Amino acid sequence: MQRYSPEWIERFRSIANANPTFKVLSRPANLRFLLEMGDYAYLVKISDGQIAPIQEASSLLFDANWQFAIRAPQETWDKNTATIPPPEFTDIIFMSFNGHLVLEGDLLPLWQHIRAMLWLFDLMRDVEPSIAAA
Repeated sequence: MQRYSPEWIERFRSIANANPTFKVLSRPANLRFLLEMGDYAYLVKISDGQIAPIQEASSLLFDANWQFAIRAPQETWDKNTATIPPPEFTDIIFMSFNGHLVLEGDLLPLWQHIRAMLWLFDLMRDVEPSIAAA
C-alpha cells in the first residue's frame, strides 16, 4: 500500500472514525475540505462526528464545492506523519505558518473546529508504519 493512496486514506478514515475523542470533538462540525497530499487529492466530509467516504479529486464524481483546502507536497506530509515529527512539522498550523503547507478558501470553519482538525491530523501517525512506508 502506497503512502497517501486511496487505500491509505481509507485506513486513516477508519482510524479516525473509531477514535472516541475525534468523535466528540467533531460532533458539532459540518466540514467539506480538499486535502491535497502530493500527487493525491481528496474531498473530505466531516459531520456528526464521522468522516464520510472520502472521494478522490481525480474522479468524475468529485464535487469541488469545498469550504477550504489544505495543500502540501508529499515530503511535508512525510515529515508530519513521522512518529516524532520535526519541530516545524508537528501540525497543520505550524506547517502553514512556516510555509510548508497552504491553507486556502473559507478558513473560518477550519478555525471554528481547529481542535477536531488538529486531533484528526495527529491520527495520521496511527496508520501502521509498515503500511505508510510501503
